[in-house]
Amino acid sequence: MRVFFTPATWLMKRLTYPQKFGLLSLVFAIPLTFLLSAILTDLQREINYTRSELNGTTYLQPLRGLMQSVVEQQLLAERYLGGDQASLSPLLLKNETISQQLEAFKAFDEQYKGRFDTQTQVTVLFNEWERLQAQLTLRSVPDSNAAHNRVLQAVRACMQRIGDQSGLILDPNIDSYYLMNALIETLPAHQAATASVASAGGNAIDRGTISPEERNTLTVVNSQLQETNTEINYSLGVVFNNNEALRPVMEESVRNFIQATEELSFQILLQVVRVETPTVDPITFRQETERTIDSSFKLWDATSTQLDALLNQRISQAQTRRAFFISLIALLVLLAVYLFLGFYRAVMDTVRAFQQAAGSMLTSNTLSNVKIDTRDELGQVATSFNSIASAMVESSSQRQAIVDHAAEAIITYDQQGIIRSANRAAERILGRNVDQLNIAEVLGVELASLQQQSAAAEFDVRLPNGETQPVEMVLGTMQTGEQQLWIAFLRDIQIRRRTEQERNQLQAEMIRGHTAMLARLSAPLIPLSDTVMVMPLVGALDGERLQQITNNLLDGISSQRARVALLDMTGVPNVDREVASRLLRAAQGIRLLGANLILTGVQPDVAQALISVGGNLDDLQTYPTLQQGIRTVLRNHA
Repeated sequence: MRVFFTPATWLMKRLTYPQKFGLLSLVFAIPLTFLLSAILTDLQREINYTRSELNGTTYLQPLRGLMQSVVEQQLLAERYLGGDQASLSPLLLKNETISQQLEAFKAFDEQYKGRFDTQTQVTVLFNEWERLQAQLTLRSVPDSNAAHNRVLQAVRACMQRIGDQSGLILDPNIDSYYLMNALIETLPAHQAATASVASAGGNAIDRGTISPEERNTLTVVNSQLQETNTEINYSLGVVFNNNEALRPVMEESVRNFIQATEELSFQILLQVVRVETPTVDPITFRQETERTIDSSFKLWDATSTQLDALLNQRISQAQTRRAFFISLIALLVLLAVYLFLGFYRAVMDTVRAFQQAAGSMLTSNTLSNVKIDTRDELGQVATSFNSIASAMVESSSQRQAIVDHAAEAIITYDQQGIIRSANRAAERILGRNVDQLNIAEVLGVELASLQQQSAAAEFDVRLPNGETQPVEMVLGTMQTGEQQLWIAFLRDIQIRRRTEQERNQLQAEMIRGHTAMLARLSAPLIPLSDTVMVMPLVGALDGERLQQITNNLLDGISSQRARVALLDMTGVPNVDREVASRLLRAAQGIRLLGANLILTGVQPDVAQALISVGGNLDDLQTYPTLQQGIRTVLRNHA
């Protein structure tokens, strides 16, 4: 399971919170967008479909008027052809009215050509109408009925074509479907059948006899009336059961329609079809047929009105659902954005709390617990952070106390030489706060040469007050993340240097004392009497030793008030010109003190050096050996 989530975990670890929520929102938004798009598409399709049905019902209106006018003309034609000459004028007026309706319908049809393919049906309608007009007043009643029935059939064909093209025939709702069926199929069939009944029955009643052909026609048409009556009763009953709101507004029209149809049907059966001679009054029969036709068209109008209302209601409901879904999605999106921003602010508040606590720990090295009022996983992180921070602060405090109380200056600086931290000893030793300064400028050395120090090095640092501070520095490095820092340990060596200077001075004085003592021991001045002193020399003579010998001779002669100084050079192998010259000057100095210098045991090389100097040797007394010199001097000064 852990391996399965590895790619997702890897991706989420590399995204910020806005990027994470953006990605998650995108992942959720894609299917939701498709779902919403599908819902809105279906709703729009429903709206468009219903609007197409409304266009169909609008198209049916002129056909309904045309249907009624043709039925009325058929009745007038039956009267005129049956011998009622007074019906000629209304017949011709109705014919003119129908012609005008057809012209208006033709212009109306032009507007809907792009929506409904009714060209064939409309052409048939106009052709049948032209055939009817050609012999309107010259036909017999059966021919007139047949011609009018063909026109009515053409009108009904247009209605059925509109039902197919507009989608009314496939309406998905029960109530609107049955209302549509009544408009397109049942009521037009009823109206055509009623017109046939009125025409055929009225002609028979006017003659007072009924032919077998008329009897058969009336029987068939009466059956059609009963079927349409039963179908209307059933269909609208289903509509009322499915939509009770339609019952109050349509129930009366339905009742009148059913009642008128039933009365006309019974009248046909009882007083026309089933008797040898029609017994019904012609005026009464025509009134019943007109009432039936009128109730049929009134029911058609009521049905059309309610169907339009249902379709508009369906569009309104679809638009409402569409607006609801859009509003719901917008509200959910706003809520998601609001919650996301709230979550992001909560996360950032927690992050800021962590940053403040970390900053407090870094700057003041004091514990600052993260306090957040959240109960999610970040709260657990905060608890763990507080525990770790407490331990780190305690440990850091101990380390910082050690660093602050260290006698040595501890300084960290980066690759550019900028000082990142320094303890108290650094300020004391260097005479100022050196944070954020450049260590090369503080120490007065180049950074490149400073970085090359591999061992302890000593510097004389120029302090701000102009004094010089000697320090000893040792360098080290440490890695903090991707950055490398240097650590400089500076030690004040002023006391050590002073101690070393004092020790060196003491050592020099001791060496000088030892040297003087050794000089005296290597050239001892031995008194032989109150006025005679002897100094035996052993080893090589240089300028410094000869100077010491001269000083000892002069000091001894002066302090002892000696008259003669014997300088035995038996142990001196040779001297150079400078030593020989100094030896002659020493003799002159002794004479200035009123004493004489006598050399004994002079070796050949020493004699050669004295001669090479070229000085005056007449006053310089010499003896081959020290014994001869002592004997002679003591005898002369006895």
